[in-house]
Formats: sequence, structure tokens, C-alpha cells
Amino acid sequence: MFWSPKFDPSKDLNDLSGKVVIVTGANTGIGYSTVKHLARKGAKVYLGARSSEKGNAAVAKLKEEGIGSGEVIWLEVDLSSPAVSKKSAEGFLKLGERLDILVNNAGCTYDKTDEPAQDDITVMMMTNHVGTFQFTTMLLPCLEKAAAEPGSDVRIVILTSDGHTRGCAANPDISFNDLTEFKNQYKEERIPYFSRYFISKLANVLFTKSLQRRLENTSIMCIAINPGLVNTSLADRFAFPWLARFLLSFIADTPDKGAYTSCFAAASPKVRVEPELYKGAYLEPETPGRASISVADIIAPNDCSRVQIFHLDSPFFFSAPLFLSTMLVTRVWAPACSQRPFFVSHWLKPSSCARRTAATAAALKPAPEPVHDDIPAPFMHPLSDKDVQRLTFQRNIGVSAHIDSGKTTLTERILYYTGRIREIHEVRGRDSVGAKMDSMDLEREKGITIQSAATFCDWEATDLGKGRKQKYAVNIIDTPGHVDFTIEVERALRVLDGAILVLCAVAGVQSQTTTVDRQMRRYNVPRISFVNKMDRPGANPWRIVNQIRSKLRMTAAAVQVPIGVEDEFKGVVDLVHWKAIYNEGVKGNEVVVSDEIPESVKELAQAKRIELIEQLAEADEEIGEKVLMDEMPTNNEIADAIRRATISLKFSPVFMGSAIKNTGVQPLLDGVCNYLPTPAEKEVFAHDTTLPASAPQVPLSPAADAPFVGLAFKLEESRFGQLTYMRVYQGTLKKAMQIFNARTGKKVKVPRLVRMHSNEMEDVESIGPGEICAMFGVECSSGDTFTDGSTSFSMTSMFVPDPVISLSIKPKGLETPNFSRALNRFQKEDPTFKVHVDHVSKETIISGMGELHLEIYVERMRREYNTDCITGKPQVAFRETITQRAEFTYTHKKQTGGAGQYAKVIGHIEPMEMDPETGKDVGFESVVMGGNIPTNFIPAVEKGFYEALEKGSLSGNPITGCRLVLKDGAFHAVDSSELAFRLATIGAFREVYRNAKPVILEPIMNVEVVAPGEFQSQVIGGLNTRRGTIIDSEVRDDEFTAVADVALNDMFGYSNQLRGSTQGKGEFSMEYKYHQPVLPNVQKELEEEYRKTLPAAKK
Repeated sequence: MFWSPKFDPSKDLNDLSGKVVIVTGANTGIGYSTVKHLARKGAKVYLGARSSEKGNAAVAKLKEEGIGSGEVIWLEVDLSSPAVSKKSAEGFLKLGERLDILVNNAGCTYDKTDEPAQDDITVMMMTNHVGTFQFTTMLLPCLEKAAAEPGSDVRIVILTSDGHTRGCAANPDISFNDLTEFKNQYKEERIPYFSRYFISKLANVLFTKSLQRRLENTSIMCIAINPGLVNTSLADRFAFPWLARFLLSFIADTPDKGAYTSCFAAASPKVRVEPELYKGAYLEPETPGRASISVADIIAPNDCSRVQIFHLDSPFFFSAPLFLSTMLVTRVWAPACSQRPFFVSHWLKPSSCARRTAATAAALKPAPEPVHDDIPAPFMHPLSDKDVQRLTFQRNIGVSAHIDSGKTTLTERILYYTGRIREIHEVRGRDSVGAKMDSMDLEREKGITIQSAATFCDWEATDLGKGRKQKYAVNIIDTPGHVDFTIEVERALRVLDGAILVLCAVAGVQSQTTTVDRQMRRYNVPRISFVNKMDRPGANPWRIVNQIRSKLRMTAAAVQVPIGVEDEFKGVVDLVHWKAIYNEGVKGNEVVVSDEIPESVKELAQAKRIELIEQLAEADEEIGEKVLMDEMPTNNEIADAIRRATISLKFSPVFMGSAIKNTGVQPLLDGVCNYLPTPAEKEVFAHDTTLPASAPQVPLSPAADAPFVGLAFKLEESRFGQLTYMRVYQGTLKKAMQIFNARTGKKVKVPRLVRMHSNEMEDVESIGPGEICAMFGVECSSGDTFTDGSTSFSMTSMFVPDPVISLSIKPKGLETPNFSRALNRFQKEDPTFKVHVDHVSKETIISGMGELHLEIYVERMRREYNTDCITGKPQVAFRETITQRAEFTYTHKKQTGGAGQYAKVIGHIEPMEMDPETGKDVGFESVVMGGNIPTNFIPAVEKGFYEALEKGSLSGNPITGCRLVLKDGAFHAVDSSELAFRLATIGAFREVYRNAKPVILEPIMNVEVVAPGEFQSQVIGGLNTRRGTIIDSEVRDDEFTAVADVALNDMFGYSNQLRGSTQGKGEFSMEYKYHQPVLPNVQKELEEEYRKTLPAAKK
């Protein structure tokens, strides 16, 4: 239940002070109670009602009951016809008010006397849906304006009911062959009155989903709600009202409780914690975010097979299909007009899709891809039988998780059980050795992984279904769990085929877990989940499975059931093959498989096996068909389905164990081999740089005799020189081979080729496709593509986040060459570590992902380069951006005798959204036609633009989120040059920058605080004093967890404050979330500070 039985609107909703809310249909029932709850949270609420008498009476009654610090005002809202609905919206717009929350509560129940209102729309359809649509769309500009403000939380709530599930067109009473028939069915009651009611409720669910898609580039959230069975005047509709009231008192909620769902959707902070879960969601009191069967049957935006074209007879005939088509297919808002064609959904199940027209297919045919007649079709090199045999038994995996979930401990056990190491050592180097994959002294001292480490091993996997063993070669990369070292996870996942996502059986899904999940999705990495630490007090694997589904939005199910928990944990039940698996021996070396399932867990195991099959049915078509046919799949069919669904990124099987107790690791390794993909099953593409950018990408094949293609994903400095980690995607890499860097065009020789085992190396003569290796003596950068020179392929690099924190640094005493060498090395190895010299203060500034990130590098300079450093106070990495488009026309002239400088540029700058795949948020585009600027000068304009972005005029920080479009210009045959056009662009940008309304951005961090429950008030108070926005909190087993968004600038010193306020028992983690504009007073201070640093001539 998303609002628990203890849900209290007075405590569990956001503070709404300063917010403006509209609730329609609010003079009685659920709407009335919704107004009351929201007003008591400080909101200014407009109570929507048809008549002033009823509306003002409701307002007076509310004031009598008490509305706290809020305010309630009657607003005339009548949705019974298009004309009055329009008038209602215009009435509010004339007030000039802001609008933060719109609760569309107005509606009426089905009635046999339902009559057409205007344009043959019945009153019920008009009130329940069409009026809601019209009223909402007219108020959208007001809502969007509020959403553009920093810190806004704008929501649209739309009332529907469980009846929408009976509103799908599989109902034989409903057919939309053409518009005339649809209208005639209403007139002649060929659509029963109750079906009309269901249609209106389904239309609202569709409208919510469509509206959310239309608003995908805003922060507005649209939620459809079903309040459940609520007894308002429902009893009066029965033959014996007194009896109905009596019966309903046992099964129906009061209006006050019925309003909980709408209040939760309108103002609960939990909705903002997981926005992707609630955006466009359909909420019921018991099942949050459940997509109903009917809604799932509606066509996808790009599915043209179930669509028809209709002609509208009336300018005011609205229907749910019209809304769906307007927003999903045409993606625009346009008023309906006489005889205007619209694409209208059939509302049919897949089996009922035969009715469609040729005109529709032609009209909705996707735009053809650019045709390049001279470009041959991409060729994929075929795999030989030897390739197939080798790749079938090869896996490339990563181990990722939130810090302290047990990743490195798990990897240590994997290496031990595969025979790669002879002894098990623990993290933190308690035995003066430390875990194998933590090779740095700092890692062993601090007990955290700082750098990703690669290794390889062999595992003889057991297939319990087929009763055989098979040897697999496994490449493993162990990654850090701390958010400051997220680039290590990023570049590892870029080159891996699969991953193990480790979760703590007590803490579950945490902040870095969500980040890792996002990175896995970015690179399409299938994962299996491992619930570790099953031996810990409070271990609850089923809560973790539910969190994977809800918080990570991944279909998941346990493939094991633990035999015992906490101190009693001793093994697992394999739900796929129905076996009990135990680890015996001091170090768990011996795996015992039994056909006998312990009685204590048999009933639970049977229930969880059914749940596994049900979850698989959602992700795998073959299992889904068997479930529909009421057939029980075999063990091998279940295993095959898990593999198919996992590789297709639709499912994550959940394993359980305790690495520290040496339990459950071997079955996890079997799962890696049985369920994760081979290198041949992972689709990999490259771009042929000799072809146009619009040309199709070239698929790469892991064939040994194909032309070589590899990606350098990590650099390290060693005593033997630069060590370059390489994933070979195609062909074979050999020692002494000549390879070409696709970025630089340079040819280099591979002097030495090795396979890595943490910090140890094993020399090899060659490496085949699908393998991970390292090369010595090859100068390059992270993300460079290498080929054998026979192709011109280039692969997409990895996403690199921008640094969020900076500090000044200088050596103690005189500067030595080691100081520069260290900084140069570190920024070459780590793309998130940046170094620059401030031109004003002349100080060296280092930037990174957090305080720990920079602290580690300062300590490494001391240890590895014998250079003690003095650092300044950490400074936030502010950014600047523009908020509106601005045109420029700028001429650069300079004549000093002889050839001068002349360049004219015309164009505009505009805001630019970040590309979620590449992370790019600045761009240059030239649309110059006719040769007014010679093509050889265009790169100089681009260079000048990027140079201008390096320093904004507000605070001196880099500018992001900006695109420059060059439209026109002029040149001089003698005086124009690349320098002139570069300087002209810089001058134009600086001149027009203020016209684009620039603002300063600050990094916002997602902060998670964990402390004993007794310190709850201190934790909340501490976050509030730092301008934090609490977005989630939870109390579990006397432990309190709070999640908040806090500006990084306000987080300095928080560690000491938290320790002091919780007697040293509290801890926190934080990760970068996004940049947002600073408060006006903060911006003013930053601007003044920056002006003080400028020379007098520039102020």
C-alpha cells in the first residue's frame, strides 16, 4: 500500500505554503476532503463547484472545521458542456494566479437517464472526461510557467476508477467503425449506459498517460487515481438506500479516507523520490503505479497497425481516441475543426486489429531513412565453428554495487573458488594482505575500492537441469562503490557484456545502486542481482526483490529461497531445478546438492516458484503463452526463459547468499554462466568514418579472422610506462602488431601485451575477440578506438560526468617537477579529474567528483611522488547557462596597416538540453548558405564558440546548456582569416550573452543519511538548516533513513555536524543529481565576488 494504514495527511504531505491548488467537483465528497487536507498544509486552494451557493457553503463549512494556515476560495467550475468548461478555465486565467497543483476530481456516476449535452456528447462523458480534458489543457501554460521555477513541484491529478478496466474495445458493445456510428450508438443507446461510464474512465487514464508524454520535457507529473470504493451519495442510487448505507459502511471508505489517494498524488514527497515510477501512473489505494490490463493494450506511439483516420463533423467533438492521437501520433496540440482529419486509435486488443485502412497505413508510414545509393549494406563478418565454440563458453562481467554491499568480498570468493587465488583475504587488510582486487595501500587502509581492477579465471559451471558440467572462461572487473569514483564503473560497464548487481540484504537499494542501474541501462548491460549479507540481523530478501521492481523499475524475481536467515542461514533452494544447495567445509568449498527440500521452507519455495513463473510470463513470450494456456513450464523451459529475458534486458534473476560466510557464491557463478550473454550475443556497432554521419552503423563481429577493432577504456601509469586496458571486439590483437588510433590517425606498435590479474600481469602473444587485455607503450586517451588500418571504424566512447567540486592546491615549499608530473598523470588516467590554472589568482585548481575523490589524489601525490601539498577550502563547481534565445549580428574589424582583420557573423544562441546518451549539453550548428562565409572559416567560428564557453561573465564559471546556430555572415577577400572569425564569434557571444538571460547553476546532491531512530529529529533538522528538501524517509528496525536533495555548497562540514548530533552513530552518502539555478540572493553574491577579482578596466 503506497499510503499505509497509518497515513496521516497532516504529517505525510509536503508543506504547501505559497502553493496554489485547484480542486474541481469539490463542494462535497472526496473533493471536499481533498481541499481540506491540502489547505491545512498551507495551500491556497480554489474549491471548484458549479454554483456559488453550494461552493460558498462548502467554503464556510471548511473554515468552520478548520483549514490551518491555508486559504480556500470558491471558483466557478462547470464541466457539463464545452462552452461552460471553457468559461471556467478562462475565469481562473483572468485572476492572474500561479498554479502548482490541479486535482481534476469532478465527475458523475453512470445513469440510464444520461442525455446528450452539446454536439452529441453525453453529460456523463462531458463531465467525466471531455470537460476535464478541456479545462486542463487551457490551464497548461499556467502550470508550465510554475514548473519552470527553481524548486517547483507541479502536479496534475486526474480522477478515474477501476471501471476503466472494463472500458476496452474488446467489449462487443463498443465498435468505432466510423464517427457517425459512434455518435449513433450514443443516441440509440447501442452502447449501454454503464459501458459509457467505463469508456469515460478509460479515457481519463489514456489522457493522463498521453499528457505525461506531451510534458516529458518538463518536471510536471501527471497521475491518474482511483480512490477506491467511497460512500458519498452512492447509497441513494439503490432501491433501498437505508440498507445500502448499512452495507456500504462495512466495505466503503469515508470521503476523508477516499481523499487520501488524491492527496498522496498531489502532495506526497514520495512521488518525487521515484518520478519515473509515478509519471503517468495509475494509482489505486492498494497497488501504486499498477498499469491496468486495459491500458497496456493501448497502442504504442510508433505502432501504426491499429490506427484509422476519421473526419470530425463538429469543432467540439472530443473523444479519448482523439486525445490519444493528438498527443501520441501527431505529438501536437491543435483545436479540432470541421472536416479536419485526425489519427484515431481503434482501442482494440492485438487480436482485433484487422480493421484498418490503406489511407491510414500511408499517412502513418514512418519517414524513410536517408538513402545512400553509393553505400554498400553493412557487412558482418561470419563466425567460424571455432569462434562459436570459444565464445559460447566465455563471459565478461563486472561486479557493481553501493559502497559496503560486499562487492570486493564477493569477488575474493569468486577468485578463490575458481582457483585463481589460494587463500581468502578480507578487505581493510586486517591480515596485512588485504583483498586481491584492492591492490592500492589506500584501498586496504580505508576498506574501499578506489580503482576498478580486472582479472580472469575459469569456472566449471554446473547445469542442474541437464546434469552436466562445462568449463567457462570468465573476465571480471571489480568496480568501486563510492559515488566519487563513478567513472571507474562507467568505463567498466562500457566494455562488459553482463554484470552482477550486489545488494545488501538489510540496506537494499541505495543511492549508488540507483546510479549503477542507470549506468547499466546506458550501455545495455544485462544483470543478475545478488542479495548479499543474508547472515546479517534484519536480512529481508523479499523486501529487496520488491525494491528492485519498484525503485529500479526492473522485472525481477528470486530464483532461490534462503534456507534459514541471519545466523541460521546455511544454503538456498534452487527454484528453477527444485534442489536444495548447501555449502560445507571451513571455507564453503564443498557444494552439496540435495533433492530434499527442507519442510521449513517448502511452502515458501513453492509460492516463490509460482511468483518466478508469473514474473517471467511478463518478460518472456514463450512462458507467457504457457501461462495463458494454463500449462506448467518445465525446469529447462524456465531456465531458458530466464536466459532469454535477462539477455534482452527485460528481467533480472535474483540470487541470495553471504560472501563473508562463504555461502551461495558457487550457485551465483553457475548463474553467471547460465544466464548472462556471450560476447557474440551482445550487439556492438561502430561508425565508418569514411561514410556520412547518417549512414547506418556497422555491426562488429567477434570473429578471430576479421579486421581488428578494439576500444581503450582505461589508462594506468606503471613503472613500465603507460598501461592501456583494451577490449577486443573484432579480430585478433597480437604482440608487435601495428595498430591505428582512429581519433589521431597515428600508427603505433604494440611492444607488450598482457592479461591483468589485479596488479599482476601475465604476458601473452595474442588476444582474441571478446577478451580484455592491457598493452604497454601505447600512447592514447580513454575511449580511443584502435583498428588494424584496414577499416575506418570508430566506436562510441563512454559518458564522462562533469566535476562538481574544486580546490586550490600548491606544493609545500618550492614547486618540483613531481608536482606537475603527478597532476598530468592523474588527469590523463581519470577523465573526471581536471586541472587548470586560474588566470586571475594564478593558483592551480583541481576539480573532481567529491571531497573524497580529491583527498585521495592529494594523498597519492604525497605517497607516490613524495610531494606534500597545501590545499585550499573546497569550492563548488558552479556553472552558468542561458534561459532564452538571443539573436546576434556582430562585425569584427581591425586595421593596423597592411592586412587587417575582418569577419561578420550572424546567428543566435539558445538553451540546449543534455543528450542522455552522450552527456553533451553544448553544441554548434551552421546553416550558412550561399558561401557568405567560406567553409574553411566555419571551424574557426566553432572554435571561437567553445572558447567563449570556458568562462561566463556572471561568475567566471564554464557555460553549459547552450547551442550556437550560425546563420549568415560576411568576409573580406584579403582581411578575413581564421583568427578574425574566431575573435568575431567570441565577441558576438559575449555581447549577446546578457540578452539570453543567463543564470548561475549549482550542483544538487542526492543525500542519504542513516542513523539510529532516536536521532530522527536531529537528522531532519540538520538537513533543513542546509536548505535540504526531504524526498523520502523510512524507519526500519530502530534505524532511520532520510533521503534529501541538498545543494553541494551547503554540504561542507556536514560530516562533523552529523557525527556530533548523532553521537558518532550517523553516516551519510551523497551523489551528484543535477545542476539547478541558485537562489537570486546567492547569484547576486557570486556575481559581486567575481567582479572583485576582475581588473578595474573590465568591471
